Amino acid sequence: MHNALQYLGDGLPNVAHRMPIRNLVVFQAAGWRGLPLDAHAGLIDPTWPRDGGQRGYLRRSAARYRAQMRLIRDLAPTMAVAILVMPDTDARASGYGAYQRARLLPWARWRSPLALFASARAAARRAGLPVAPFLSINNYGGPQRPFSCRARQTLYQLEQLTDWYLTHHLDDATLRCDDGRIVILTEGLPDQTTLDDAHRQRLADFCNRRDDVLWIDNLGLFDPRQVGGHVWRSAAVFDPSGSVQESLRDAWGDRYRWHYVPRFAKSRTQLARAEHHVPLALKRRWLNVGAGSAARYPTVISQWNEYAEYLHLEPSELEGESTYREFQALLAEQG
Repeated sequence: MHNALQYLGDGLPNVAHRMPIRNLVVFQAAGWRGLPLDAHAGLIDPTWPRDGGQRGYLRRSAARYRAQMRLIRDLAPTMAVAILVMPDTDARASGYGAYQRARLLPWARWRSPLALFASARAAARRAGLPVAPFLSINNYGGPQRPFSCRARQTLYQLEQLTDWYLTHHLDDATLRCDDGRIVILTEGLPDQTTLDDAHRQRLADFCNRRDDVLWIDNLGLFDPRQVGGHVWRSAAVFDPSGSVQESLRDAWGDRYRWHYVPRFAKSRTQLARAEHHVPLALKRRWLNVGAGSAARYPTVISQWNEYAEYLHLEPSELEGESTYREFQALLAEQG
């Protein structure tokens, strides 16, 4: 994969044009409505973005998206973004979205991640960053349904979101493989998607038919023999020993892509403990740094701004730019 954007939004040449895409950062164009409420009630102890703090956590604007995308661009000239979207039913049930001021109106309104996608994507394009969608499907709205109904809904939602993306969001900012395939990432929690073998095979059949797409899967959790060479795997898992991703790499061979999950914490107390962090050597391995590292580009990076789990590279109130700068230094070692 290479950056196909020749110019930035201001008309200046894009220095990353034709650079290989080595890092694909998961970006949340929205946030969780319950997070500030739980923090206010003392149920959780998150940090907040340095730009806006807790009051600004659920507020989005074109200017804020542009500032975030410039920071991502400045990490390295090998970056692309995967913007998280989910079905509107999931967004309503989970309280995922953001307030964005409507054009020609003096107030902000609550918008879904699907509605916010275009604005975030435009900011990425302006910064010279290619974009892929990160399709998150969890059937949050229907836990009372039988498992078979939820499994059918998983396939239906994947079909709908894929059609939405391929119909409305293809241009020079679209992240593609060098062979022209369009890159789409997927994810879902197994206890929410409830895929049995039969429904997993139907999901695999759909991905196999859509061979115009390069799938990076964490939804179907397929056996690699079920799917063609245009279906890859990347597991978003906190894996401080590295054993989970190593086993998946052994199973998938050169179709596995490392997933960079450097830490996982629900409070500042947990964040201070070593067991909630991945060792530096493993971080470097997942970024394909160092002698003998097999190049498995792009690495999927979790995440730019997931504050519920301290999975953020964005400068925050607690850490300032320290996490951002540490990651930037690691990327410089990629060569």
